[in-house]
Amino acid sequence: MATMENLEQVYNVPIVAEKGNEHSDSETLNEEQHSYILRGLNEEEVRPWSEFCASVFSYKANPPPAEYFYRHYANDPSRGSSKLIRVALYNGNIVASCRIFLRTISSGKGRGARGLRAGGIGEVCTAVEHRRRGISTALLKSTIPIMRERGLEVSSLHAAPVFFPLYESMGYSPTTSGNQWSSVVMTKTSTLANGNDNAPIMQESDRCVVRQARFPGDTEALQELHAQYSEERLAGCLTRSKDYWTRYLSQELEGSLFVLTTGPAPRSENATKDTNGETILAWLSLQQSNSSSPNREEGFPCFQLKEFGRNLSAAPPGGCAIPTGLALGTLVAHAAVASKPFSDQPFRGASNTATAAGGTTDELTVRLKMPRFVRNEIRSDDKTEDAGTTNGVFRFDWESERTENDNGWMYRSLVSQPKADGEETKSCDVSDFLEFVCGQGSNHKAIANQKLPAEHFVWPSDSF
Repeated sequence: MATMENLEQVYNVPIVAEKGNEHSDSETLNEEQHSYILRGLNEEEVRPWSEFCASVFSYKANPPPAEYFYRHYANDPSRGSSKLIRVALYNGNIVASCRIFLRTISSGKGRGARGLRAGGIGEVCTAVEHRRRGISTALLKSTIPIMRERGLEVSSLHAAPVFFPLYESMGYSPTTSGNQWSSVVMTKTSTLANGNDNAPIMQESDRCVVRQARFPGDTEALQELHAQYSEERLAGCLTRSKDYWTRYLSQELEGSLFVLTTGPAPRSENATKDTNGETILAWLSLQQSNSSSPNREEGFPCFQLKEFGRNLSAAPPGGCAIPTGLALGTLVAHAAVASKPFSDQPFRGASNTATAAGGTTDELTVRLKMPRFVRNEIRSDDKTEDAGTTNGVFRFDWESERTENDNGWMYRSLVSQPKADGEETKSCDVSDFLEFVCGQGSNHKAIANQKLPAEHFVWPSDSF
């Protein structure tokens, strides 16, 4: 018997007379129809599909090229069959699309908690001349039985508020808190060495290095550390496999993923180290914030954390793990100077003059957009009550802080009413998750041994 993803269906839309066309025969037109074929994509159609997606999104200020969509598919270790790319064909041409992403997401219940098998919905697009005919709705509805047949438990997607009614009609609910963000002006207040020079992190004897991530050498360490920092503490966060790090993220973040390391010995029995004996203390990838130009009022560039994490266990003898603000600032100072805004033109408060030691200059100021929970970690490390956090190298000006919520993430259950014990457990797990992210967060079970409360967050590097 054919699986749901291999089935085709015909979708017909009546041709209606255009308003003001006095010569239209409405009776004849109502008998005629636009006829579409809805089906899964064949492997040899992936390239043409990539071109189609690029053409639909070409209106954007920084439109993604066709290679972007092809790369997302080709490098995804969990992509499954090409049939999970659902398309509408009109006269043999692709005119609409959506894709099912096979993922596992964290429940936010801490170490050892079971992840939820999820179907992400992304790359939803329709050619302009075929819009307002219900094609996207028909495609999206066809994904639900496909995801259920594959045993997925929850579906997620990201949408602009204007599209909420469409997705709510198909059972999706928006998150109550979404991704919470905070942006603040960060200034580097002293010289910080680049590359293989020492970076003043914990002790004078500690040799810390900022370098680009290496794959597959860093894969095992980054996978374990990300699980500790994000997956065990955040609801909705993607659970990343080694293949996902090596095949997908290594390409998506190529040239922008920096790691802060110290070596040669790990700081504790639980500290994770790579094959070269280095201990990874933190990692980061930046992207330009909403505006591609510097902040007009402040005169310096705006960056957003696309990816970040720190080692929660690595610490000097008798000390604590590296403070979040110090790890973040060190990585931002290197990643920002290496980014396009600084290489294109100088900005006020962000000079890039080399020092005698080969490091960056004393002056570097950016507006940094970070997750709210990262902001809270920095403030928690700060024991003073003044307006800024200063650790001798970086200063965060909290009087400049701006906050915003990205409430675009939506979820729906794919689990039917339980009929057996195992199914009941799955149903409860999904219900708990949806209650937390889309309902009363205060009813979510407390996470033991957590300094910070669990919250919903999806890293931009994992978006689909």
